[in-house]
Amino acid sequence: MKISLSIFIFLLISAFQISAQTTATLKGTLYNQFEEPVVDANIVLTGTSRGTVTDQNGKFSITVPANEKITIKYSSAQYWSKKSTYTLFANETKEVRVTLNSRTFSEHIVTFKDPGTGAIGYFKPIPPSEITGIGENIEQTLKFGNFGVSQNNELSAGYNVRGGNFNENLIYVNDIQVYRPFLARSGQQEGLSFINPYMVSDILFSAGGFDAKYGDKLSSVLDITYSEATTPDEFKGTFTSSLLGAAAHVEQNVSSRFNYITGIRYRTNSYLLGALDTKGEYKPIFVDYQGMFNFLLTEKTKLSIFGTYSKNKFRVVPESRETNFGSINEALRFTVFYEGQEITQFETYMAAASLTHKPNELLTLKFISSIYQTHETESFDLLGEYKLDELERDLGNDDLGEVAFNRGVGAFLNHARNELNATVANIYHKGTFKSGKHKIQWGGEVPT
Repeated sequence: MKISLSIFIFLLISAFQISAQTTATLKGTLYNQFEEPVVDANIVLTGTSRGTVTDQNGKFSITVPANEKITIKYSSAQYWSKKSTYTLFANETKEVRVTLNSRTFSEHIVTFKDPGTGAIGYFKPIPPSEITGIGENIEQTLKFGNFGVSQNNELSAGYNVRGGNFNENLIYVNDIQVYRPFLARSGQQEGLSFINPYMVSDILFSAGGFDAKYGDKLSSVLDITYSEATTPDEFKGTFTSSLLGAAAHVEQNVSSRFNYITGIRYRTNSYLLGALDTKGEYKPIFVDYQGMFNFLLTEKTKLSIFGTYSKNKFRVVPESRETNFGSINEALRFTVFYEGQEITQFETYMAAASLTHKPNELLTLKFISSIYQTHETESFDLLGEYKLDELERDLGNDDLGEVAFNRGVGAFLNHARNELNATVANIYHKGTFKSGKHKIQWGGEVPT
């Protein structure tokens, strides 16, 4: 009996030692895209029943087999699930940081900050196909909030906040400041909004009282976050078309180290502009391409490349117009003859690189460089000649409704030759240190 008991104890200790030598520990923290911990998320070792859940701080710890390739699935009801692959050595303890994105693909939740109280509010999700207005512009959703946003033209992506000018609003995409053409005069010429609604995951809008990290514009900040495919082999895309144009977008997680999102849009407003009071031959063409490519260099370092190209060309040849107005006692006819045409063209390029490094769970360092180029031309020679005639109103006259005599004539000339070539380059640094409930942010910018 003593020999059998000794053998049993020996085998038990040996099995325990072998098990300890063939396992490892995976620890980490789950965050959402707002850097908030994800509570009660499921952490599962795929192919097994082994798993755990995150605590109130989003932290977890799970024992996994060592010296073999394993896949961990992170999931929560409010977020898109994510899978990551690891290979750990025996007795190794590996710490990871995982980000889960909210389930807002192709829907826009607009977050806004009240300038007086600093309170945060939200709009309900808005699918791009349900954005009211002609151009599917994200900016059109802002006027539905109670923070002083107005638009004078539904063809335009420009907006005013609390009486400010339309160029006093900052726009950021994934922390990269973006610019719009400088010479645009109206929605007819402007074309597409810079923001591609099919690529957006989150929107933050602040109508004054915004954080110092955004700069010194007077009116507002529109901070856009583009989607990022994170689930292995994930592939999504959209395609829409109408009489006004077409749009397509694709996003894919190619591997654990690389994912991308890209979109192209084409638009022409000829069908709409033909209904304007100013009759003429309208030929507006707007083309836009955007792409963001993310490379995970290491577990703690990510490189993002962002590029855009857009070309807006607006051409109109106005036609002569005749208008009758007045009453039976005074019937008048106003006639305008036009000569010439207007050609406006905006061609812009932008490229940016963003390097994000997280040496530990508390510290995040981000370095961004961007360059924006625009080539804009305005060329128009419009000669207008007009006359005001009084019409025959005698019911017994054979020339009833015809010109009885002329009251006056006039002419005007609208001429412009404007050209603007601009290059704007920026280098940013942004840092965040977060410990518990305390958060410190700093940054710097070198514009050229």
